[in-house]
Amino acid sequence: MRQRLGIARVILNDLEILILNEPTAGLDPTERVRFRNIISKLSSDRIILLATHIVSDIECVAKEVLLLKSGQLLQKAAPLTLQSELNGKVWSMSVQESELQAYTDRYVIANAAVVDGAYSLRVIVRIPLRFPNCFGLKISTCTILVMQNDTNAFF
Repeated sequence: MRQRLGIARVILNDLEILILNEPTAGLDPTERVRFRNIISKLSSDRIILLATHIVSDIECVAKEVLLLKSGQLLQKAAPLTLQSELNGKVWSMSVQESELQAYTDRYVIANAAVVDGAYSLRVIVRIPLRFPNCFGLKISTCTILVMQNDTNAFF
């Protein structure tokens, strides 16, 4: 509700700059999409600075993304440029519960969820993997993800 009130104030006051911090926090998926659409429309004639850790909030509406860590600028680029830099660095795989700890100890796991009795992992690596089996990853269970919500996980 606070997000809607803030957007209404921007529209009514015709502000030129809008600064948003985690604007979709607490919104359900339908409201998130609606909010992103509003932001997209507003961005045609004003500057919008949006701070978020949720890539899906910005990937389709941002012209430029600034990646920050501990207040330091790590990178500034278009979303597609950032996505291309993640090729081969983000992997999705499925492991049994008995294997989970070994993978957690060895790799940066950005996300783990139980799917059909196995753990679906999102693995982040610093070096792009062309042959995942050389790093101990099972080639039969790995697939490349172009980009998910893990853009700062490999920095």
